[in-house]
Order: sequence, then C-alpha cells, then structure tokens
Amino acid sequence: MYRPAQPCYMTSLKRYLTVVCLFLILLPCSLGVAAATPTPPRNIILMISDGLGPSAITAAREYYGSFALDEFFTGTIRTHSHDSAVTDSAAAATALATGVRTRNRVIGLAPDKTPLRTIMQEAKARNMATALIVTTPVTHATPAAFVAHVQHRKLMYDVAEQEANSGTDLLLGGGTMDWLPATKGGCRPDKQDLLSMLKQRGYHTATYQNNTLQIPALPAIGLFSRDNMDYVIDRRADSGPGLAEMTRQALVQLAKHQQGFILMVEGSRIDHAAHDNDAAAMLEEIRAYDETARVVLDFAKRDGATLVISVSDHETGGMSIGRDRDNKSYYAWRPEVLRKVRASSTAIAKLIIAGADPVSTVLKYTGLPGLTVQEQQELVQLSHAARETYKQSSGCSSRWQAGELQEKLKKPWKVSAVKQLRYWISEKVSQHALVGWTTHGHTGTDINLYAYGPGYENFRGNFPITYIAKAVAELMDFKRISAQIRKYQ
Repeated sequence: MYRPAQPCYMTSLKRYLTVVCLFLILLPCSLGVAAATPTPPRNIILMISDGLGPSAITAAREYYGSFALDEFFTGTIRTHSHDSAVTDSAAAATALATGVRTRNRVIGLAPDKTPLRTIMQEAKARNMATALIVTTPVTHATPAAFVAHVQHRKLMYDVAEQEANSGTDLLLGGGTMDWLPATKGGCRPDKQDLLSMLKQRGYHTATYQNNTLQIPALPAIGLFSRDNMDYVIDRRADSGPGLAEMTRQALVQLAKHQQGFILMVEGSRIDHAAHDNDAAAMLEEIRAYDETARVVLDFAKRDGATLVISVSDHETGGMSIGRDRDNKSYYAWRPEVLRKVRASSTAIAKLIIAGADPVSTVLKYTGLPGLTVQEQQELVQLSHAARETYKQSSGCSSRWQAGELQEKLKKPWKVSAVKQLRYWISEKVSQHALVGWTTHGHTGTDINLYAYGPGYENFRGNFPITYIAKAVAELMDFKRISAQIRKYQ
C-alpha cells in the first residue's frame, strides 16, 4: 500500500522525542539513584561475615568450589570507625545497627555517649519479630550492638541483662557463662540466673539432641556452649547445631509472624580464625557461612518479600593468596595443603598444653610433610612456655564489670605464650600453603556487599558502613533511625 512520505519536520520531532524519552529513562542510573521500590520488604535478613575480606572469598572459591553470594554482589563498604581508620567489631556493628559511627570497643552509644536507636529496636516497636543468631556468645560485640548500649564490649554481664530485657524473640548461639551464676556453671557476679528469668516470662528453650535442633515456639533462647561454639573444623557430637541449621529452624518460626521480622545472622568465628592466621579453620568457617547464605537465599526466593543483605564488618588478618617463602616469590598458592588440616591451631595447642608430644601432634593434625630440626626446636620451646604459663581458668576474667572498667583498661596488653604457640602452628601451615598475612588484627580494607530481594537496588555502589542502617531505615520508614543519622552526620 502506498504511504505518503512524512514531512521532514515530523521525522525530526519523533527523533527528538525518542532521545528525550531515553534520556529520562536512563537519568536515574546515570546519577546513581536507585529506582523506587514499589513496596517495602516485609522481612529483613542481615548476614554479617565477621572478619571476611575479599582475598579470603577468592581463596574460598578455590578451596571448596563456589561462593553462593557471588550472583548478588552489589558493591563495597568502607569500614572506618569514628576514631580509627581501622575499626573493631563493636564500632562496626554499632554502625550497621544504628547508622552512626562510634568509637572502637563501644556498643550502641554515640561518640557523645548518647544511647542510639537500632534497627532491631525499631522493628520491635512496630511489632515485627526480631532474632539474633551467632556462633560466639550472644553477648559478643556484633549481636550486642543490635539491642544493647554499653561503654565497652567487655561488659558482657550488662549486655546479657539488656538482651534479656530487650524483648528479642529469638537468641541462638553460645555464652551461658554470661547468663548464669557460678553455682550453675556461669560467671555472673550478681548471681542472677537470666535464663530462668526468661523462662518465667514465657520464653521457650531451644534444644539440640540427636543432631536435631528444636525451637518449640517464639520467644525462645538457645545457648549451646559456655563460651564460643566450636570451630567447624573441630566439631564433635556435642558441639551443638551449625549456623545453617540454626538459621533454617529460626526461619520456620519467624515466617509465622504476620508483621514480618528482622533477623541478624553472623558467621562469627571467621574473625577468630583470621586473628590466629589459621587459614584452614577460617575457610571452613567461610564454607559454613556460605551454606547458611544458601538457606537464607532459598527462603527469600520462595517468600518473595524478604530483603537479604550480606556484609562483613571489617577484614581480619589481611590474607593474601600467594606469598614469599625463603626469600623467593611464588606465583602460586596451594589449597590442597589446607584440605589436609584436621583441627584448628587452637585445638592443636590445647592438646599440646595438655601433654601431647608437640612435634607428632602438629604433624598429625596439620598434615604437613615434616618439620626441620630448627622448627622442631622452636615448637618444643614454645610448647614448654605455653605449658608453664597456662592457667586453667573459668574464663570469667575475660568479662568485666562496669566498676572495674578503668582499671582494666590501664593494664598493658601482651601476646600470651599460648597465643604464640597457636600463631606458630598457623604460620607453618600458611607457609606450605603459600598464604600470606599482614596482621593478627583488623585491616582497613573495603569489604564486599551483597543484596537480594525487594529493595536490593538501593545497595549498588561503594558506601560507608553506616549506609546499611540508613538504607534499611528508608525502606522500612524507620523515622527515628533516619532522624538519628541526620543528627550525627
């Protein structure tokens, strides 16, 4: 059919309108502005991989084959605290929970010591369910920052009391020593039995028997160890549930809550292994975190209304893939060395201190081919020093009371002989695996950010660590959090 040619001015107009439309569509992306989420998520799951840096993720992929969160990588996070370029877990977790930077070792307080509102407290005020799942004591720095406010992270008796009064619907992890008096195997100087108190208030007890975790109903608490839960590499029949199992069963209960929930899950002991530069133990903790992420993502995909955020609080250890050894640079690393390790350096050191032969014990549990004469002499000397200085204790000295805080802070910190033995064992394994480390502390490296679910597009880019709480507050309309962030900007 014949169509008359359009006037040239009409063709130009169409082209102009097309260009304008494309510009308006692309403008938000070019400005870094995320598209508005039509409806906010009903549930928030914040996963924290304590101490996990980018190099360790690279190592994990080769060590066990994959990393579930790779598909949902959205950006990176800058981690410095209010008073240091290198944060600790207390300040980092406070920033994640409140959107405000604070001083290292401080929990839930602003730099001016004002108590800060947390996203979990806001959720509770809205009648959402709240839950904390960790493999450290539940009073440790990261979980504490979501519900407690104390001057120093070592004030764990105060943290336990605040957690007991917080109304948190589910607490799973370790740390009975902070909840019970000495007469019941704990450390509390005030002789309170906080677990019995919670039971009187209607809390159920989560139990682990025959490799099965039971959470009868919410609210509930389950503490499966006196202090830290066992490293994955050291797990025994009585080690309690793994992180993935705790999370799986928690989601069964939390999903019943009609008003939605906020869940914080921490892969806590990645950090502890990295502090010891224990590559094998660290990678097994990362694997456990990865398995937990799969549980969480499967739930979120089925649910359709759950936002999942995964982030580290900082990097620990400064792990590198490849290192110099004997004044030679190697363009390689050897994960097969780490796959032969059968116990953490902590567990190996305990065996040696208890009387086991140092050399044969190290070779048995690390899988190393041998030790030089000089290395054997070093190991024997370190083992002797560790045995001489080691004192069997209740562990209560690692918990402080508010009245003794200033005196405790004056005492100089030093690396114990027991730690030196652990460090030596870890270093020998790392040398053979060609894994390097820069520190036994934290680093200031940017860490990875992952997000999935409604609102995930708000997490694309490089952000300060305070941004997580800010974005959650905006998505969930937590007005008090947003106002608090503006105050302390």
